[in-house]
Amino acid sequence: MVTEQMTRAAELTAASQWEAAATAYGVIWERHRQLTDEQEARFRQGECLVEQEKCAEAVACWESLQLVLGANEWKESALLETARTQAFKIGDLDAGLAAFQKYLDRYPQSARRWEAEYQLAGVCFTKGDHARAKTQFAKFLAAHPDAPVADKAKEYLVLTCID
Repeated sequence: MVTEQMTRAAELTAASQWEAAATAYGVIWERHRQLTDEQEARFRQGECLVEQEKCAEAVACWESLQLVLGANEWKESALLETARTQAFKIGDLDAGLAAFQKYLDRYPQSARRWEAEYQLAGVCFTKGDHARAKTQFAKFLAAHPDAPVADKAKEYLVLTCID
C-alpha cells in the first residue's frame, strides 16, 4: 500500500503537480512516520512545498524529521535542505548559518560535507563577513580541492581579499 502511495506521489511530482504531491506525501507521513522508508515522504513533501514557494512550511516538514529517533539519510538531507532554504530562499542568513553549522557538527563524516562547507562560506560572504568567508573558503579548498565548486570557491576567496 505504501509503495503504491509513494509511486503515485512521485508521479505527481514528476508532473510538477506540487500541491497534490505535497498532500500525497503528507498523508504517507502521517500514517507511517515511524518507518524509515516512509520518512522519505516527509522529505519529498518539503521539496514540493519549496516548489510552491512555501518555504517556511518546507522547513517545518524537515525539522519534524529531526525528531524521529535514529539516524537515516532523510534526516541528514532534511537538515542540509533546511539550511539552504533558510539562507537562500527565505533569506534568513543567521538561521541558515546555524543550520549549516549544525549539519557539519552532526554529520562530520558525511559524503555531502563539502556542500555544507561551501555553502556555509557562501552565507558568510553574503552576510558581508568577508574575514570569516575567507577562512571558510580556504578551509573548504584545503579539504576539498577537487570538489565540483572548487573553482567558484577560488573566485570567492579572491573577492574576500579585495576589501
